[in-house]
Amino acid sequence: MAFMYHVASSEHRESIAANGLLASLDSTGFGAVFLADALPKDCSGFDIWVVDVDGLALEDDHTGEPEHGSWWMHFGDIQPERLTIHAPDLSPKFSPSMF
Repeated sequence: MAFMYHVASSEHRESIAANGLLASLDSTGFGAVFLADALPKDCSGFDIWVVDVDGLALEDDHTGEPEHGSWWMHFGDIQPERLTIHAPDLSPKFSPSMF
């Protein structure tokens, strides 16, 4: 199996676990799911998902490079069966009770 990584806000954890990664929610306008071939170093406030990319059509992302590795795009949804949460965001969330 070949794997890549996707970083997403922990606010979307339940939706991603239930529905997968949806290209229609891409805020860049490309209509793609963005993946990195190297594990991101610092993603505090975000979940890191491992994506099984076997059989997925991937294209180089020419919008810029991450600090390490390369970005890739998949023009379609990625089903939840292909996803495993690697590093869930465990940082405390803002709450009035914190003050």
